[in-house]
Amino acid sequence: LPPLNWDSLFGALFGLAFGGGMVWAIRIVARFALNREAMGFGDVTLMAMIGAFLGWQVALLTFGFSPFAALIVALICFLITKDNEIAFGPYLCIACLFLIIFWQPVWEHVRFQFFPFGPLLFPVLLVLLVLFGGMLYGIQRWKDRYLDEELDHEAVD
Repeated sequence: LPPLNWDSLFGALFGLAFGGGMVWAIRIVARFALNREAMGFGDVTLMAMIGAFLGWQVALLTFGFSPFAALIVALICFLITKDNEIAFGPYLCIACLFLIIFWQPVWEHVRFQFFPFGPLLFPVLLVLLVLFGGMLYGIQRWKDRYLDEELDHEAVD
């Protein structure tokens, strides 16, 4: 029989692969859809470490909660500076800290909502990744068309 700590090692390695792989996949899909870098490699390594130390479930929920952490700050920054690019790492950290502090009530709520799918969760996540890429591609094409028309109108005036 292998020592008991093998379970911890394999759990940490799976969390590392899942957390980093999830963000890396989103980074690749967003790169092709937007024709520019959407997430940095620091976000990949940060999520890999969150997955390794806290587990793949926390990594998934951290990535899901982080846009809510970024929403208010990013909106205020956009209104002031008109810059729509943000560093996402701090919001990943805020979401992770929220989950560490409030893990018990969050887990009681989400474990029956999302995690009873068992092995079906991963194909569902792949489908969501494809839909995400399609949505980003559509938004980028709409922005390109809208901005081109707006620039043409300004040039005529």
